[in-house]
Amino acid sequence: MDAWLIDLPKRKFFVMGDTHLHYPNDKNDHTLRKYVKYCLENQIHFIDAGDTLDFSTRTSKTNPNETHISNHELKKYLVDIYKPLAQAGLLDGIIEGNHTMRAWDSCGLLPIEDVVDRLNSFAPPSNHVRYLKSRAVIVYKIPVKGEKNQQGFFKIYVGHGAGGGATDGGAVNALKKNLSVVRNADLYIEGHRGKCSVTYNEILDIELPRGSQGTKVYLNPSEIKFIQLPGLHFTKDSYAEQKGYPPSNHTHFVIELCIARKNNDRIRRNSKKILITELNF
Repeated sequence: MDAWLIDLPKRKFFVMGDTHLHYPNDKNDHTLRKYVKYCLENQIHFIDAGDTLDFSTRTSKTNPNETHISNHELKKYLVDIYKPLAQAGLLDGIIEGNHTMRAWDSCGLLPIEDVVDRLNSFAPPSNHVRYLKSRAVIVYKIPVKGEKNQQGFFKIYVGHGAGGGATDGGAVNALKKNLSVVRNADLYIEGHRGKCSVTYNEILDIELPRGSQGTKVYLNPSEIKFIQLPGLHFTKDSYAEQKGYPPSNHTHFVIELCIARKNNDRIRRNSKKILITELNF
């Protein structure tokens, strides 16, 4: 797993996954383009959480004949969709999902790594597109409210996800298992399971006084948020319909990160907030 430090001057980012593109101009294609356009117009950073391409093979659940074009052409098509985001320095990274990992399992190819390489020919060096493999940690550096020239950090775990999607509770529990992988992220995000939820855990941080003075130990509450991303399943005569998957929830989230300095008794610490806005195109 890799970790990346990225400047986020406007404090907002967007995550989307499981678009399952399988041919140009389908419903999922139009939905993805709407979110890309929204992020471009509002200068919001974008993370792809994997399985943007359906990438069907002869042995996969999806019939290859549903795609209408080859997987090679699909890769070029995704480059075309994401090119404006890459040029603007807003595409922070793309994850390799289980659908595209079919190519790795069958012949040792990594389709999303190829897509990222092509996109980086358009991206500015100051904010290239990162290949996030199956999961990564992104540390966003943002301005601190109320303090000139001060910056703070948010630790974001983002992965594609695996298993645990049969029920809503199973999806949330599978997502929260990542606490044992990455211990102290502020936000955990995964897709894959086709469920949509925002949950949180509140825990107590142990804080000691600064310097040698004082004997009091402080227990300050802090909040860890978890976002389970929905998917965009194609339905008519597809494996999603055959397996009885519920209709897709197209709600996605713009995530705003805020840090404001606060004085708590004799301890001066950061107060972090994560604000979530729903979008549904």
